[in-house]
Amino acid sequence: MTRDMHFNSLPVSKYSTMISAKRSSSTIFAAGNAATPRHTDPSKQTATPTSPSARKGKWTPTIQVENTKHSVVLRAGEGIGLSATTSPTDWTIQWQDGVVTVDQLLHMRPWQRINHFPAMHHLCHKDYLARNLTKMRNEFPREYAFWPRTWCMRTDAVAFKAYAGARARARAARGRPPRWYIAKPDSKSRGIGIYLFSDPAEFQTNPEYEMVVQQYIERPLLIEGYKFDMRVYALITQCDPLRLFVYKEGLARFATEPYGTGPALDNQSQICMHLTNYSVNKRSTKFVDGGADGGSKRTLTWALEYLDSLGHDGSGAIWTSIKDIIAKSILTVQPELARVFRTCAPNGDGSLCFELLGFDVILDHKLRPFVLEINHSPSLSCETAVDHKLKQGLLENIFRLLNPTSLNPRKWMRRDRKQAKQRLYASSSTSATAAPPPAAANGPASKPAAAAPILADNDADLDSADEADEPSPPPAPRDAPSPAPAAATDDSAPSDPLDAATAYETAHLGLFERVYPPSDPATAARYTTYLTTAQSLRGCDIEPARTFAPERGETAADAAGRPAAARGAAAGDVVDERE
Repeated sequence: MTRDMHFNSLPVSKYSTMISAKRSSSTIFAAGNAATPRHTDPSKQTATPTSPSARKGKWTPTIQVENTKHSVVLRAGEGIGLSATTSPTDWTIQWQDGVVTVDQLLHMRPWQRINHFPAMHHLCHKDYLARNLTKMRNEFPREYAFWPRTWCMRTDAVAFKAYAGARARARAARGRPPRWYIAKPDSKSRGIGIYLFSDPAEFQTNPEYEMVVQQYIERPLLIEGYKFDMRVYALITQCDPLRLFVYKEGLARFATEPYGTGPALDNQSQICMHLTNYSVNKRSTKFVDGGADGGSKRTLTWALEYLDSLGHDGSGAIWTSIKDIIAKSILTVQPELARVFRTCAPNGDGSLCFELLGFDVILDHKLRPFVLEINHSPSLSCETAVDHKLKQGLLENIFRLLNPTSLNPRKWMRRDRKQAKQRLYASSSTSATAAPPPAAANGPASKPAAAAPILADNDADLDSADEADEPSPPPAPRDAPSPAPAAATDDSAPSDPLDAATAYETAHLGLFERVYPPSDPATAARYTTYLTTAQSLRGCDIEPARTFAPERGETAADAAGRPAAARGAAAGDVVDERE
């Protein structure tokens, strides 16, 4: 499959020129147009300095869902008080199935939020993920052992064959069978193109897409004789600095054929024995839709509590380990996410985007968790009762954490006006100190401060309008106690914006847990070590430049010449759902 160029695959000079051209388009950018769907021509939109919802009546946060096929997104938004809108520019939160484009980010206003970060392919394409986690595993062999050995066959075919051959000979000398491997297309989902093999000679290339090969977990933990994995949801609300949450509920997905004694020549093609994907097993006649605590798709909490009942501490040590490997996976690419975000949204505060991720985690027979894949478009289909309850609750929790009632455009405009006034007065004060105006010798100088009461009155009017138009905050999550109301003028309220955001998050976590930044000092020190190493590996240990630089060790020409298959999905492409 041919894949178009992704954000950071563009040559530096070409991309810098494109960004400069975008920013110089004052008719569109200065007017404040927001993100534009892929099918909309930005040049044909009507610029409006103030959104209608902010100008008329009581302001209500809105959600734009024109570019998603999942009705559960709108139901969840309306469930916490968001109003649906079809406007391509006037919205508070936008949810779309395709990846975010540079054009969208450049035209977003600071009070808007969209559900994807740029450059997420560094985490969610199998080839990029393999390279990134393998680098970290080389630096921290024990701490990053949760990532099975993986080879990108476009570049690592020779290394893979040498490794597999050496392992096969060593195992044969001890009378043991050869190891098994699993081949996967680097950008496909739903089990497409996946197969098992034990002889390196059996590996088959595919002209349509690049392949990765991964060590197969031959001895997974079984429940009732069946292989299963866990879909765990993580949420990034900010990439610079990173703010990461993990949801306490998810899915346990079961194969529909008994696992038996493991892979062998006579069962290597039985995908319903080896793969746990719902999209694969739902077509099996043995698929059972048994609800949250039975059948082929169950809840994550059921699986963890089942392990508790066997004395395995599923809800304690195992769950803690799962959260830890999720954090370490994302820390691996945080420097790149931050660099690309700063380039695409240089005036953003780091909160313009958020991202829901689906981690596929499997336990081996020693209860060790392994990350198999990370999906930036986890399926939101609600084909079963388990799906419906889980995914609507998940989305409602996400929208609450985004604090949509704080995204009133009036507040942002008022802040901008105050900052402009402060800059104006600071500039006037500096000019008066440096050199008195020539008119001072002939008479009293004009008083620029005379304009201050007008600005102050305007701000006062805006304050009054805000108080009248401010919507009620979203209801507290059903799964958490409601926070005690606090007056806006309470002296105990945090004055620092980050502290205020943290306080709000803590009161509205619902089923989310904050895993980064961590509260435990020892964990924080550990994560800092990983992050510092990831920055060093990417050459990001100094302030990242606001242009797209080549990968470390290559020239701009090398970056431009990388094969299209290594560059990720094109901006705006609709990506496959991962389940």
